[in-house]
Amino acid sequence: MRRGQALLGALLWVLAGTAAAETHRPSLSAFLAEDSDGAFQHRLTALYERRHEQALFGAGAGSWRFTEGDQARDFRLLELRYNGPSREGQAFLRARWLDGAQWNPLLLNGSWRRTVSDRWYVELFGERELIDSIAGLDRQLLSTGAGLSADYRINPDVTLVGALFGQRISDGNRRLGAVVRLIYQPPWIAGLNLQTRSTAMRASFDGVGYFSPAHRQEHLLMLGYSRALFDERFSLRLLAGPGLQRLRNSFGDRTRNTLFFAELRLRGWFSDHYGLELSSVCTNTGGPNDGFPASDYRYCSGQLSLIGSW
Repeated sequence: MRRGQALLGALLWVLAGTAAAETHRPSLSAFLAEDSDGAFQHRLTALYERRHEQALFGAGAGSWRFTEGDQARDFRLLELRYNGPSREGQAFLRARWLDGAQWNPLLLNGSWRRTVSDRWYVELFGERELIDSIAGLDRQLLSTGAGLSADYRINPDVTLVGALFGQRISDGNRRLGAVVRLIYQPPWIAGLNLQTRSTAMRASFDGVGYFSPAHRQEHLLMLGYSRALFDERFSLRLLAGPGLQRLRNSFGDRTRNTLFFAELRLRGWFSDHYGLELSSVCTNTGGPNDGFPASDYRYCSGQLSLIGSW
């Protein structure tokens, strides 16, 4: 409980007294996720952030529920976050303390980003997150990982993105992976882009109660489009495309699936003080909690945040 008390004390400190020159930013966010195997989760969070100089400090509370069939696991949560400058870059830090009937994990997420030049952009990232299945929660499994990504602008129309990352599951499973993306923005159509994304991952063993085959490869070809709406008060981004997935487990069994990926993001302001952020993803690039996925496997998630600012 000491970690929870410390996080609660920090939350109260953030909420205490604000100067007139600071920006106040309350928000209410709802997150929903469901897959075709009947795993469902929803999270509701109320967050308050205040701006101090160039940094945004936040604190919030909420609830998080996981269900699979007739089983359910519930957590209360407290959250602290920071988004602002750090060592000639931009840092994002978030801590979530979960309070459940059998388990009280502390989750961490952070990144540090820097634009090195007009061609190079780098990011360091790390996380400590749940294995978000009922089996993973009952076994109190956490995934701890870190990685590095870099963007290189080859020319005004083409950007190459690469990332390396490693993860350690608390059951002893270790995963290593790499992602390569190539993004082409044709100059004759504003807002349009064509991109490829390839992912390769290797695990120590097949995950038990979570998707983690010993070998995994995924390749996607996607078309993206972004534009401003309603006198530029809102921005819309769409990204979608097909792909191919190859999987092999520790026994050498192989499977090959067709993939799809679709993403929608919308954000903007109804007025000078009230706005929203909406994101939605539907894909089959993940997998079920047990065994290999089939091509008709589906995972969809969405988050809606209502925001105030003054």
